[in-house]
Formats: sequence, structure tokens, C-alpha cells
Amino acid sequence: MSPAATAATYRRKVRTLFTSLSTALLAACGGGDAADGTDRRAETPLRSVQPAAGNVHGLRNHTNACAIGSVVQLLMHDEPLRQQVLRSHPELGLDLLHAAYHDASKTADEIDAVYASTVLPALRRRYVKRAAPGTLIEAADLWSHAEGLDLPLLFVADPPRDIPQQRREHGERVFGFFAFSSGDGSGYVNFADLPERDQLRGLVYNAGGHYVAYVRIDGRWWLFNDSQATAVDELRMHRLRAQDGRGVAFVVYQPGASKRAGAGAPPAGVRQPSIFKRG
Repeated sequence: MSPAATAATYRRKVRTLFTSLSTALLAACGGGDAADGTDRRAETPLRSVQPAAGNVHGLRNHTNACAIGSVVQLLMHDEPLRQQVLRSHPELGLDLLHAAYHDASKTADEIDAVYASTVLPALRRRYVKRAAPGTLIEAADLWSHAEGLDLPLLFVADPPRDIPQQRREHGERVFGFFAFSSGDGSGYVNFADLPERDQLRGLVYNAGGHYVAYVRIDGRWWLFNDSQATAVDELRMHRLRAQDGRGVAFVVYQPGASKRAGAGAPPAGVRQPSIFKRG
């Protein structure tokens, strides 16, 4: 084969390779037609992408379970909060899921099987009085209510200027948002309006009737959208806006903010379940 023919063959192969890569990347980002990349729900096949250290895996949405899957993803990557749930609610089986989740020998289907047989049904049984089958599960309520995970969650006003003070003076880590204009008081905020974003561990985002989780792992943000796990950059995080029923529902900060000795209950926030009570 002549040098010219060899070069032409090489160029064709390179073009084919880049076309294939572009198609795969576009599909992983939901086709490129969603501002926050969360409109495309992928139920099958299960896919997992691994960062430089540790594992990330999607969890299948087993019928109206996106809120459950999103909060569980936060717990898979936050040791103190997970241990708190293990101490108070060992029956949920979070230890079994965590062991499978971070076992490099487990496939995505095997991990999902553990999730579907332990944490998911157990949490649904606890929360059934708050959300009957087929009804909306509110992620912040599921996280903090006594009939859910019963984890700490402090509601602050939008814009959330009180967060740094609450972290330093009272050791708060998890914040939700309330808006006086909404019916139940619950609200959403823009990612860009959050203070101390470099100290965020993760968040739950309402993508318009569908919850997803964003978790920072090894310094990189990952989007957990049902069965998909996709790495995203900081620029994309700034597209997470509060509009048209969408927005950041609640956030988890890193532990370690100083807590003033003898500090009383935070005065500026509103603790769950007061704004989520149902008739």
C-alpha cells in the first residue's frame, strides 16, 4: 500500500473513532438537550463509571423511588451520616448495601439486587404513612422525618446567607430551604447562590418531578440519575437553577466546621417536620 493510501486509511479510522466517542459522550449527557443533564432517565441497562479512587454506581428507579435512590447515594459517600443511620435504624441494611457498593468484584446488577432487597423495601415500610404507594416522596421529608431516615436537616431562608454561621456556631451540616410564597413552605435555591460551595459534600436536586443526587467524590462532582452515574464539571453545576419547579432541594456540607461550646439550638433555621406536615 502506498504512503498516501496508508495515510488516507489512518485518517478514516481516526474519524470513525472520534465519531463513536462523541456519540457515546452525548448519550451519557442525556443527548445534550437538557440544561442540567437530568431530563433523560436511564433505567436499563445499569451502568457504572469509576473515578480514580472508590466506586460509583447508579441505583435503578424501582417505581417512584428516585427520592430514595438520591438520598441513599448521599449516604453511600458520607461515613458520619451513614453511621448515624446504622445506629438508629440497623434494619434498613445500609451496611449490606455499602459493602456491596464498594466491592470491586460486584456488578451493577448485583449491587442493585442488594439495594432492591434490603434498603429500598425497608425504607418504604418506614415511610409508608408519609407517602402511600404511587404518591410523591419528598426527598427532604424522607431524609429528616422521624418516619423516614430521621437525619438532621436545618431549613434556612433563601438566599441562604445563614449557612456559614450555622455551620461554625452550631455544627450544622445539612440544609434545606423554605420559601414563604410556596404552599407548604418548602423551596429550592440555585447552586450558584450557595455559600462555601468548595465545602459541599453533596446535594439533592429536583429536576422537575424527578430527584437526582450530585456528590463530590475525590474532588469531582458526580451526577447520580437513577441507574446512571456521570462525572460533571463545576460549570455544569452552576446550571442547577431554581425555576419551573426545579432547584436544589437540600445540601450536605463536609464535617469539620467549628462548633462553639455550649451553643444552643440554632435560632435562624426551621427544623423539619414543621414545614412538611400533611393534613
